Amino acid sequence: ISFKRNTKFQTLQDRFGKAEIRKIGANGGSVTFGSVDLGDTNAKGNRKLIKAHQQNATPVFLDVTHQSGEKTRFFGVITSMSEDHPVGVQYPKYGVTMQISHIIELDSSNNLISDKISICGIVDDTRQYLSTT
Repeated sequence: ISFKRNTKFQTLQDRFGKAEIRKIGANGGSVTFGSVDLGDTNAKGNRKLIKAHQQNATPVFLDVTHQSGEKTRFFGVITSMSEDHPVGVQYPKYGVTMQISHIIELDSSNNLISDKISICGIVDDTRQYLSTT
């Protein structure tokens, strides 16, 4: 599973080189993931089910569990699906791109940490500098 959090920034720099960095917007994003097609593991088959969701533009969600037990739940639509059928006795694979409409974040007990937000976060006017060490 791969995803990127990206935000729109504006940088204003004065003639002395001092810069002011402003967050001016929140970008959407996409998640990419894939799997190995091991055949029909249920009545419809996993690949068949994913393919049906892509063809019908069915709204879906995907949970990603972090090491801490917290989860990020991505809501969106599967916009593309690729299939790979290698030679020999290797298993076929498929890849999926899911366009994200919003996410929610859950703690390890499945309690909400955030409301529905963009994949890159919240846009607000409050700024403060934090130590990175």
